[in-house]
Amino acid sequence: MRVVWLVPLLLLCIAASAAQPWSEGLDDAKNVISDSEADKVDECASEVFKNFKENSTDVRRDLKDVRKDIEGRVKEFQKLKRGEANEEWEKAREEYSEVSKNMSEWAKERAGEMKERAFEIRKQYYLTWIVMVEKWIEKLQAGVNGLSLASDVKEKIAERLAETFEKLEEFKSKINESDSPEDLSGVVAEIRKVWRDLRYELRASVHSYAVEKFRHLYERLEQVRDRLEAQGVDTSELDEMLSDINDTIEDLEEAVGTLEFEDKIKEARDLFAEAFEKVKEIVREREGILGAKVLGYESGIAYAKVKGSFMLSGNFSHVLIKGEGNVTLPEENIVTKVERDGELHIVARGQLTASGDGEFRIIAIGKGTLDLSGEGYYRVKPSPKEPMGNETELSGTESVQFGVIE
Repeated sequence: MRVVWLVPLLLLCIAASAAQPWSEGLDDAKNVISDSEADKVDECASEVFKNFKENSTDVRRDLKDVRKDIEGRVKEFQKLKRGEANEEWEKAREEYSEVSKNMSEWAKERAGEMKERAFEIRKQYYLTWIVMVEKWIEKLQAGVNGLSLASDVKEKIAERLAETFEKLEEFKSKINESDSPEDLSGVVAEIRKVWRDLRYELRASVHSYAVEKFRHLYERLEQVRDRLEAQGVDTSELDEMLSDINDTIEDLEEAVGTLEFEDKIKEARDLFAEAFEKVKEIVREREGILGAKVLGYESGIAYAKVKGSFMLSGNFSHVLIKGEGNVTLPEENIVTKVERDGELHIVARGQLTASGDGEFRIIAIGKGTLDLSGEGYYRVKPSPKEPMGNETELSGTESVQFGVIE
């Protein structure tokens, strides 16, 4: 139950959310040329751009072609390798830095000369910036390809990056076609909005995946707690830890897509580490109990979470039934039966048959059969020498057998 996947995941959260060093360049570039000089540049350049505008290519493609381009880009993105993408990104960054430096020097030294060229330099500046962003997108996608993320999460990120890449390609055409500083400023404003939206959506996608992973870990920790409780272990301290973890996960869900998420994810990780350490401590104290013969009974394990009905029959060293609903169980087999926070907790043992209707968590250690009907999931450890199985979704009816005779 280690959370090693958090390290690359946090790196991706930081990469997607951090303000990039070139963002300030967008504001600096438009102030290099004064308004009065820009007006004169417009007058000088108007004739040049008149023919250019009349002969410019129509870049408006229909939705079908755009979708086809995006799908093609997704396939290309999914093939990206980290080393190649990093190299391309470095080349684009260096070129951008050189152009940016040249623009600043030219503006200082020759502001009064070649006014017709001023507007073209601004356009070239933004075009180079777009190329650098495209290489950054490819670099980010290559990093995503190497992470242990669910395939649907990777595909969603790849599609969103591909869509942004195609928009940037369209912005190149718009920049080339712009024939005034006002037109160019309008295009830059569009680029800024697309960039803001992309950063937010990337953060939200990765954050949502992290919450999902934490929910899964929380469920596993609950299962361990139930197994300990079924054997009569005092789990009150662990219960408090689980309550704190659940509250923290809810805070994480509220912080999805925000910069505060990184701080909260660290808090959740620390709480899980503390809870797992507590479990290890308890298990060490009761070494030999879980997954072995206990009190002379054959030992297999069945765990289920069901919303519907169940029937459990067999010979068990420990049984725990907790939840809300109606339960039928022989009194002579009941060890404890209490209600906590509106939830029924029953611990039992021996040769028995129990049934119930409602919403329950059930764990049985020994040899027997568990019949389930409804919705939920179950896990089975068939024998002491076999590992605990993975969660199997329950939708309908299912009958599982567990335990061995020695």
